[in-house]
Amino acid sequence: MANQIEYIEDFTEAEITGLDIKDLNKKLKLKNYSKQEQQAIKKQRRKIKMIKYRKDSRMRRSQNLNNLLELRALLLDEYIGLKLEVYNLQNAKDWLVEQTSSDEDDEYGGFVIVD
Repeated sequence: MANQIEYIEDFTEAEITGLDIKDLNKKLKLKNYSKQEQQAIKKQRRKIKMIKYRKDSRMRRSQNLNNLLELRALLLDEYIGLKLEVYNLQNAKDWLVEQTSSDEDDEYGGFVIVD
């Protein structure tokens, strides 16, 4: 493990992970690293990338969960508003039905017109 750290000291993490593999191979050849050293650096590169992928995945899932919870809250508020509107409309309808049924007793069979 100490050998891998020695190899990596010549490069920053950003260099190792940011370079295309072709460019990294060229740099490794220019600095005359042996095959085993190159493999150790590439293994370390893969390890660093996997850590980054896992971290990004956790953050993405967390953000998706937060977005869904916010959407749920908005939809719940909308649902409650619609339920209240239905309740108010039902009450208005009941009141109108009650008014029309009590007015049907007049001789015109409808609403009473008052001047």
